[in-house]
Amino acid sequence: MPENCLSGIFLLGVRLQKGEIMVDVIGMGNAIVDITAAAAEVSSLIEFHDACKGGFFRTTPEAFAIIKSRLKNGRSCCGGSVANSLKAMSVLGISAGFAGKVGDDVEGLKFKAELKDYGVESLLATDSAAPTACTLILVHDDGEKSMCGKMGASKFIYPQDIDWTAAEQAKLIFVEGYWLDHNAETVRKIFDFAFSRGIKTALTLSDPIIVRENLPTLETLLPKIDIVLGNENEFGALGKKEFKTAAMTKGAKGVDLFDRGVWSSFTAPKAGRICNTSGAGDAFAGGFLSGLMKGQTAEEAVCLGQLCAANVLQRSESVVGHDFKVNTVYEKLTKNDAAD
Repeated sequence: MPENCLSGIFLLGVRLQKGEIMVDVIGMGNAIVDITAAAAEVSSLIEFHDACKGGFFRTTPEAFAIIKSRLKNGRSCCGGSVANSLKAMSVLGISAGFAGKVGDDVEGLKFKAELKDYGVESLLATDSAAPTACTLILVHDDGEKSMCGKMGASKFIYPQDIDWTAAEQAKLIFVEGYWLDHNAETVRKIFDFAFSRGIKTALTLSDPIIVRENLPTLETLLPKIDIVLGNENEFGALGKKEFKTAAMTKGAKGVDLFDRGVWSSFTAPKAGRICNTSGAGDAFAGGFLSGLMKGQTAEEAVCLGQLCAANVLQRSESVVGHDFKVNTVYEKLTKNDAAD
């Protein structure tokens, strides 16, 4: 862990008072409920998922509904990349609101409740004709996972689904790259809106395939995007481009930061026992953006992002814990470094 990651972060984690109406950051992304269960629960449907261990399998909507109905002991949690990042930001004291779309169903109510539990304002639209997006995560006896998802209400996002009044008062608008799939024109309107009003913007690239398939759109949008976030595969798909600020996560290899025209590298802190890697990138994004919004340098913000990611790595859930304290995680990481 670089020297500059071990300073300038001790007093963070103090929760700022949240305004009654306005929020500092509005995140826009897919509202997804993840249901995790043992694959053995649907062993009679093994033809759907056994051949796709470690990845996604495709089903018809009818087959998806059958598999979902048989998961009697599934554990559900609300996810989506940007939503998870906002939870980290809220825990760090940044007032946040989430814009997306859910169905008029139990999963939609659960999603809204979990946002509220984390102190994130709901700016969700509701589609009464489509279900809330859902991902089924089937865990096999060997620990491998098979996943299948249906986007439902999140698939199509229209300009009228956005609360433009709330967006106009935000200091940062944070958009999920997944929205480029099916909703490129809405994404374009969002960045045009923010740029014309001087509102800072951030984009998480989300997926290499999404990047490759929407490269012309991204190339036109980049001049209007202040902060680009993603992993090395996603940046690889984007290719060599001009950024204002960019943070590229590289897993155990750390983070590369582009700021003020220069790339710099940060080694990953030693997180100790790793329970889960899912969601670490989302947590990093939440911590990094929080640091910038608190007035930190980009280098200090990287370190805050790494502390958030380290918290997720040591949890079974894929999101920063309610009880996350920067100083506590910092002390654990410095002990790990000293043990070497």
